[in-house]
Amino acid sequence: MTTEKKKGCSPGCLKVAIIAIVVIVGVGYVQTLISDYSWKKERPEIVASAQQAIEVGDYETVFSLVEPHESRNDAGMNALLSKAQVLRREAQQRAKQERIVALVAQINESTGNERDKQIQRLFSLDPRTEKFPAEIAVLRERAEKQRLEAERLRLEAAEQAALAKKIADDFIANIKGKKFTFTKTEIYGTPETLEGTNNKYWIAYLPKIDVSFVSDKTTDEVIFVDRGKKAAPEYLATRDAVRKNRLEGGFSAWDGSHRGLTKVIKEAMNDPKSYEHADTQFWDMGDHLVVTTTYRGKNAFGGVVKNWVKAKTDLDGNVLEIIEEGQ
Repeated sequence: MTTEKKKGCSPGCLKVAIIAIVVIVGVGYVQTLISDYSWKKERPEIVASAQQAIEVGDYETVFSLVEPHESRNDAGMNALLSKAQVLRREAQQRAKQERIVALVAQINESTGNERDKQIQRLFSLDPRTEKFPAEIAVLRERAEKQRLEAERLRLEAAEQAALAKKIADDFIANIKGKKFTFTKTEIYGTPETLEGTNNKYWIAYLPKIDVSFVSDKTTDEVIFVDRGKKAAPEYLATRDAVRKNRLEGGFSAWDGSHRGLTKVIKEAMNDPKSYEHADTQFWDMGDHLVVTTTYRGKNAFGGVVKNWVKAKTDLDGNVLEIIEEGQ
């Protein structure tokens, strides 16, 4: 007869959980009390400093004093903040009006290029001014033409960006597995060869559509494509790193011997325990490796002889075929 274990928290476990909750709530409550006590103690001084700053027109000091405490929703503090904001806006408007009055006086006393420059300053400060109507009308017309030209350029840039995106989308969707053709450079732009290009791969970037790709020089077929100038180099670097780790996994870090080939050699030896690795070399053929291992071992007569084996292996260290062997 088996006894089913009860699921859920035991009385002891439940007790610990309740104590933990009480402690957390208690700590939070104590921290709130401390914070409130500190606030009540500091508030009169903050209020006095803020009021003094308002009186002398130092509104930035008011903001620095009051804004950190906005979350408390203190009516008195919020009133000080609102008052400072209103007074600052009024002060800014007065200062602006004073600059306009001074500028108008200067314009009335100026001539030539200096007058033109000052009228332009006036227009920048107060685009709705009714002063100097003839000259301001010219500036308004010029500003409207500039606005329309800027809008035209914006729309043109947006259309060009949309077209470039469509071309890039089509290129990315259709080029993989095909050859890049230079007959369409007026559409894609002239490719820029990027750093990392070698005798196996061509890494290129098309600035016109902001796309980079990698093509295999053996077949000229594109094997990778994506947006951005860094995409293709990063892909190849990552691929090479992964491939390097994959290949290195088939070799011993201690003596450089090939694990799979060593196993095959030992299985064919008269005395596997006498196996002694001498040297291993390999050639990377792309989809496979050619590995040659030189070793020593005892023959059927007990003598130590030197032999070598050349084999074809996959990238994961498995021996696919013994190509040649000898002494």
